Order: sequence, then C-alpha cells, then structure tokens
Amino acid sequence: MQISRVLRTAFLLVLSLSLASVLGYANEPAEDIFHKGVQVFQSGDKIAAVKLFITSANAGNTKAAAQVGWCYEFGVGVPQNLAEAAKWYRRIRAARS
Repeated sequence: MQISRVLRTAFLLVLSLSLASVLGYANEPAEDIFHKGVQVFQSGDKIAAVKLFITSANAGNTKAAAQVGWCYEFGVGVPQNLAEAAKWYRRIRAARS
C-alpha cells in the first residue's frame, strides 16, 4: 500500500513538472518553442520534444506541425498513429491555403 502511494505521488510530481515546463512556454513565440523542441529532440528526450512541437504547432508554427506529423507517422516520442499524423499534415495544408 505504501509503495503505490509513493509511486502515485512521484507520478503526479513528474506530470505536474512536465505540464509546468510546457505551459511555461505559452508566452514565447512559436518559432522559439519550435527551436527548443529541436534542441530537446536532439538531446534524446523525444517525448518532451513532441510536447514542445505540439505547443508550437498549436500557436501556428507549420514546421512544428510537420514535425508532430512525422513523429506520429514513425512513432517517435509518441505511439505510431497514421491517422493522427495525417491530421497534423492536413493542418499544414490548411494553414498554407
């Protein structure tokens, strides 16, 4: 019982820190967030990078949307999901229309 409580507390702490780090970028320009995502991706933390790419894409960065699509297409940092990849690729096309 004690171990599950510790694990739950640790999980909630990690989750809150992850959300805080992503939400902390909310006021930064989308291009800056995208470049931070690239740095994080290159450092090996693919999951955190995808979160940054999604934040940047939701702020209108089409390069970030392409990266999110690629990550979903090939299952890098997220589970492979071709339908989700197509959604992100369509967002790029819609933004350019």
